[in-house]
Amino acid sequence: MHGTSGLLVSYALTAAAVLVGLVLGRANHQRLVRFPLIAIFIMIAAAILWSVISGVLQRHLGTSLTEWLGAAFLLLVSVLAGRLIATLPSS
Repeated sequence: MHGTSGLLVSYALTAAAVLVGLVLGRANHQRLVRFPLIAIFIMIAAAILWSVISGVLQRHLGTSLTEWLGAAFLLLVSVLAGRLIATLPSS
């Protein structure tokens, strides 16, 4: 996916996965309320990481499979980041 629809789908996947990670990590109420903002930064970081990784994979696996792996990578990074953020001490 490309353009606005790709961006919105990516954000929706990231936000849902971050929320799952926060709930699994038993985050406090403040962090749960802020998950939409947290998801923006996690999506940007995951997209940068994936752009570095996907160049090599696309040459060997093809475009279609690389897009599915990108979505899986986004979900995995988002859930793990949500769990990590849930365990950070409160300020």
